[in-house]
Order: sequence, then C-alpha cells, then structure tokens
Amino acid sequence: MTFALDERIYLTRARPHSVGGGCSAKWRKERTGRVLTAASADLAPAAPLSPCTHAHRQRIVAMDRIAGRHSAVDGLYYPTSFLRSTPPPSAPDRKAALLALLFRDSPLFLERYGGVLSHNELAAFDALAADYEVGWHLRRLCAVLAGGSPPASRGAD
Repeated sequence: MTFALDERIYLTRARPHSVGGGCSAKWRKERTGRVLTAASADLAPAAPLSPCTHAHRQRIVAMDRIAGRHSAVDGLYYPTSFLRSTPPPSAPDRKAALLALLFRDSPLFLERYGGVLSHNELAAFDALAADYEVGWHLRRLCAVLAGGSPPASRGAD
C-alpha cells in the first residue's frame, strides 16, 4: 500500500477583487491524501470543483512567468520584513512572494512592479481592467510604455 499526495487546482468563488478574471474567482491549491492500491491505482483522480477555462489557465501561466522573471531581477523592491529573514530569501522564495502578491492584491503589484512589466506582461492584466484600481494602473502604465505621459490624477487640478 502506497500513500501519495494528489495536488489539484480548484476555481472557487471569492471576493470581487481577487485574481482569476472578471468572474470573481480565486485559485486555491489543495492537497488531498489518497491511499493507492493495486485496485485504485488505475482510477482517475476526481474532477475539480469547477472547470478551469482556457483563459484562466493562460492567465495563471502568464502570472507565473511574470513572478519568475521578476524574482531574478536584482534590486527589485521587497518589504523589509521579507528581507530580514536569514538566510536571505532565495529566488524560489522571492517568486512565491511575488506570486502571492499578484493573486492577493493585483493593484498593489502593479503599483510596485508595473514599471518593469513589458507590454505583453501588462496584457495579462486586461481581464482585471474592470476593477477600478487595476484599470487605473493599466492605463497609466500603457501610456508610459507608449511614450506619452501618464494620465493626471483627479486631485492634480
């Protein structure tokens, strides 16, 4: 008898501002313990709670690439509490922290790291543009990439 961990990604309903698209969805990774025997080894794992759409999978892959690329950038801002750990955070730790921020608070990620995103990387956030904060950051960053000046904020009269 062999014990194995089965990792699945589920799409679950969450608060309106979470990453996953305009459908108010949140990604949750769940580990389930299963006992594998000769009789059950050929059984397929249970289906996810909700199906993942192709667009959601593409967005997740894009976010993973963004976090991976940024984790290798020297001199990128990280909160002091994150950097105090000994030994200093490794590239996988930095990637995990960036990915967590991406999913937890996309507007904050765009505010902190949007200036180093390419136009293609910004396109991964288009599905979230309906969120006021994400849309504002996207318009500002796209204007800067196009060579123009960022749109003025309302209070700058």
